[in-house]
Amino acid sequence: MSGRRTITPVNQKVLTNVAVVRYKTHGIRYEIACFPNKVADWRNGAEKDIEEVLQADMVYSNVSKGVFAKDADLKKGFGTSDHFEVAKIILQKGELQVSAKERAHGQDAMLKEIASIVSAQTINPETGLPYPTTVVLREMANIHYNVKTGKPAKAQAADVIRQLQERIPIEKNLFDGAL
Repeated sequence: MSGRRTITPVNQKVLTNVAVVRYKTHGIRYEIACFPNKVADWRNGAEKDIEEVLQADMVYSNVSKGVFAKDADLKKGFGTSDHFEVAKIILQKGELQVSAKERAHGQDAMLKEIASIVSAQTINPETGLPYPTTVVLREMANIHYNVKTGKPAKAQAADVIRQLQERIPIEKNLFDGAL
């Protein structure tokens, strides 16, 4: 029997490409399974249909194990046992769980954005030319700059410029390009 295959149960649903939004109230944790890119759309008002955001129309106490929240707990925590109403509250107030890979990708994108802002706003006073983004990225690594995900890139670029002024000859570009 060398051609043996593993048989998975038909009724088992594998959750892939799932964003879990968690919310804790009255000592009980509630979770909903959502599409990752739709959570942000819902929160900023771009998506209005909750059924387009949710992968499953049930509220869970544990999404990964498939344990549904009890109606009595929903009534105690939210005053209703309507799963869609509870899901709306969880979407608004809950905390989106982000995977390590997604977090690393977001930080890398933010790092590059900060470096491009620094490159555009500064010059090397010895040459009068802007520093290339690659040089800025290397110097940011040398000063061990950590990206702050909650802070705008422009504000972080100002912090980086101040720190780089202590290490390399760098000045703000006073010419803004307007004629």
